[in-house]
Amino acid sequence: MNRDPAFAGVAAGFIPNDVTRHTMTILVHTHWVALAMAAVAATTDHRSGTIPNWLTLPPLFLGPAVFFYVHGVPGLLSSLAGLIVCGLIPALLYWKDAIGGGDVKLFAALGAVVGLEMGLEAQLISYIAAWLYSLVRLGIDRKLGTSLRSSLFLLLNPLLPKSRRREIKRELLTSVRLGGAILVGTAITVLLRHPDLWSGWWS
Repeated sequence: MNRDPAFAGVAAGFIPNDVTRHTMTILVHTHWVALAMAAVAATTDHRSGTIPNWLTLPPLFLGPAVFFYVHGVPGLLSSLAGLIVCGLIPALLYWKDAIGGGDVKLFAALGAVVGLEMGLEAQLISYIAAWLYSLVRLGIDRKLGTSLRSSLFLLLNPLLPKSRRREIKRELLTSVRLGGAILVGTAITVLLRHPDLWSGWWS
């Protein structure tokens, strides 16, 4: 059974079967919309280093509207919670110049489209994917040790007295475009919600 809050009323049987099937169909479609959004974002980010507003801004309004249509107030709240919470941590990272504004809007848009639980899962997996990619890339470039030391002092500097702080040169930090990692995180999250698409591979 799907654990997403937007499916709670459906799973509990609060609405007729015919409406349930209709609701489930629309909500499942939001999974594929999110995946398509992430795929387009990964493509544009790879080509130009940007994620366009025409991709991320409309879902911020359409996501809550669709959830309200198919599941009333609980669906609306799930979408709005996804939008706000999934945009909060990226916004803090943007404030620290760690990620771009397009990444923030994409994370928020994905939260609005799939709800809070799936949005957070996709975001967490995206961060893990970006971290793993960074480690591999640094290892290939033979910069892993230097970058890890710089990252450590980047975290410790605010806690250390000024005399012991180390200046972190910007060229020692590794820049990673998140579009591809967000696609990986979104794809894994969607596929975990649809085991029928891949479970037969192991039988």
